[in-house]
Amino acid sequence: MKKFNFILLLSFIWMVSSCDDKSEMNYVQKNYLVGQWKLTKIGTSNVANGIDYAPNQEATVCGTSADNIVFNGDLSYVLTAYDGSSGTCNNIAVPGTYTLNGHTLTLTNVDSGNVTHTSTYTVTKLYYTTLEVNYTDNNGNLVWNEFTKQ
Repeated sequence: MKKFNFILLLSFIWMVSSCDDKSEMNYVQKNYLVGQWKLTKIGTSNVANGIDYAPNQEATVCGTSADNIVFNGDLSYVLTAYDGSSGTCNNIAVPGTYTLNGHTLTLTNVDSGNVTHTSTYTVTKLYYTTLEVNYTDNNGNLVWNEFTKQ
């Protein structure tokens, strides 16, 4: 019986001392935003509190050169917008940095006049191939953007 108690005591000491290793582990959360995302749909609220989606018009006018954003692993991004209102596709590239804190995506860029611009979005979906964000536009309307990973 003394031998059993001694083995039990040694087992307990070993288990307690081995737990310290877990506190030193550093877990790194995978950044699922990394990659190129093409803007495919733009949505607005309807009277039934739903969302009405329409295809991104620049994708129709500019073909495969649709609006997109590339999120990099170093927390930088490049937003490429195509303005097709004149009938031709004018490419506008905006580099910057981003943070994702919970469901809040913040994009920050500095323009040519050295003025910092910050845009905040709420991430409502983030799947392997689908990203949906919403924001309030300058008129106070809630707008949804749906992106597809390329």
